[in-house]
Amino acid sequence: MFLIPRYALKLTYLGTNYRGYQRQPEAKTIEKEILQALEKCGLIRKTKLKQYKYEYASRTDASVHAISQVIALTIPSEIDEIIINKVNQYLPQDIKIVGFTQVPSDFSPRYHAIYRHYKYVTYYKGEDLIQMKQLAKYILGGHDFKNISSKKTDKNTFRRLLAINIQKNKDFIYVDVVGRSFCRGMIRKILTLLLEGGKRNITHKDLSLLLNPIIKNVIPLKYASPNGLILYNIKYSVTFYMIPKAVINFLEYIKYELSGNNLLEQILLSFKSYFMKTKLL
Repeated sequence: MFLIPRYALKLTYLGTNYRGYQRQPEAKTIEKEILQALEKCGLIRKTKLKQYKYEYASRTDASVHAISQVIALTIPSEIDEIIINKVNQYLPQDIKIVGFTQVPSDFSPRYHAIYRHYKYVTYYKGEDLIQMKQLAKYILGGHDFKNISSKKTDKNTFRRLLAINIQKNKDFIYVDVVGRSFCRGMIRKILTLLLEGGKRNITHKDLSLLLNPIIKNVIPLKYASPNGLILYNIKYSVTFYMIPKAVINFLEYIKYELSGNNLLEQILLSFKSYFMKTKLL
């Protein structure tokens, strides 16, 4: 008996018009659009997702963008560029499958990720970048992020941050955060922590309290706006076969969607820089 092949698909999307990745009743989501397109092509039946061992890598929030979201499915159909292009025809112009690869039968896009890289772009409002970088150094490495995550997050809130890079270019601040995995809400609260630290509203003492999971009712951290947040990359040991046509069509569409808004134009530049690195542009 032959094993049914398993595939990983790399998704790129602009999250502005969606209520996040995960399906929700009566809500427009990325996952809903992806599964509908796969079903229209006869690859899956949405009512039987368990039999395909369907998984996704990250649950992005409403309005959060992604250059490198990944899903995996075990399906009897052969996946190739022709099939992917067909699926893309059923997807909205702001969502595209841009890469695919066959993976081992036990591959999990969530648990087999080597690291996740988030990029955040926001307006510069006079923040002290030196202070932001000092706070960033403090939270690098392994910590319990219970107080810097959603109250609805995982029971185990210990995570390890691999890198944080903070830069300013003209009117914008760019923050890159890299880690193997993140608790729910953790990324957006880290961003608030750094930006408020840059405004001198959060000190090193505040941060030491926040990193102590035993202490409750510490300084409250709001979620940073999702509008400038991008799931920039998820690194795996497998190599994806990329589809230039899908990338070009996606970028051509969002170029007009994002024009005229300075912040969103920076999002477009981030998308372009990623695909230039992959030598697709």
